[in-house]
Amino acid sequence: MNQSAASKGVVIILVLFMMLGSVGVFILMQAMSNIFPDDHKVDRNYIFEGTVDGVECTGYGMSVYKAESEVEHVYFISYSLASSSVKYDDSFGIVFDRNDKPVEKICTFIKDDKIGDVDVAVWRMTDHGMTYDLYVGQICKIYRIDVSGRNVTAVGTVVE
Repeated sequence: MNQSAASKGVVIILVLFMMLGSVGVFILMQAMSNIFPDDHKVDRNYIFEGTVDGVECTGYGMSVYKAESEVEHVYFISYSLASSSVKYDDSFGIVFDRNDKPVEKICTFIKDDKIGDVDVAVWRMTDHGMTYDLYVGQICKIYRIDVSGRNVTAVGTVVE
């Protein structure tokens, strides 16, 4: 066996080890994400009560996590209110920064508050004539959503 063939053999073996190592790291990362899931990646359900055009309504809503980047957490929130005579649907998105606070270009901090025993920060967002007050706790968890505007007033509370 000459030196050129031996060099090619060593290179092939090194490439195989690197490929196996990459696959091993991928499998390890997948296993770690299953063992230690990201608490941001949680969808939540809400119960809503309020009025639409002066008519008492009830409904439901949900927030869905949308992975955007490692430094931002994006949630898409949709809700529906209805009675026997009225139906209203709405949705909006909220972006949290790496510190689990709503991005200040989108939201304004209003005050610190409590919901039961949980400390929350109230953030206000306005969008297309609607005002949303979001009661945000740890890890981007929205405990309550107050909605007002366009003949709609409602409060949504998280279902635990």
